[in-house]
Amino acid sequence: MDKLNAFIAPYSSMTKAFKAEFEKEDIYNFLGYIDAKKEGDAIFRIDNILEKEFDFIYIISPNHGLDIYKSYIDKGVDRSKIKFIDYDAGFKEISFL
Repeated sequence: MDKLNAFIAPYSSMTKAFKAEFEKEDIYNFLGYIDAKKEGDAIFRIDNILEKEFDFIYIISPNHGLDIYKSYIDKGVDRSKIKFIDYDAGFKEISFL
């Protein structure tokens, strides 16, 4: 079975903790973080990943998640590829929409 290719957004202590859990599952291939402001290794702007092949973008941001989601949709990201993760619920996937 091929691994699922995924980005995580934004870059934060919450998303770093999620990445550690995420990597325990042998079904994922971590492609990097997406962040509008932070810079570093494996941190990308949304505009830089639009041409890349990926299965999902996981958003973990209780305060800015919907704004991040809307900005990705405005850039042309397929809605079905964006997943919200609830940090406080033990990294459970949630739906706002």
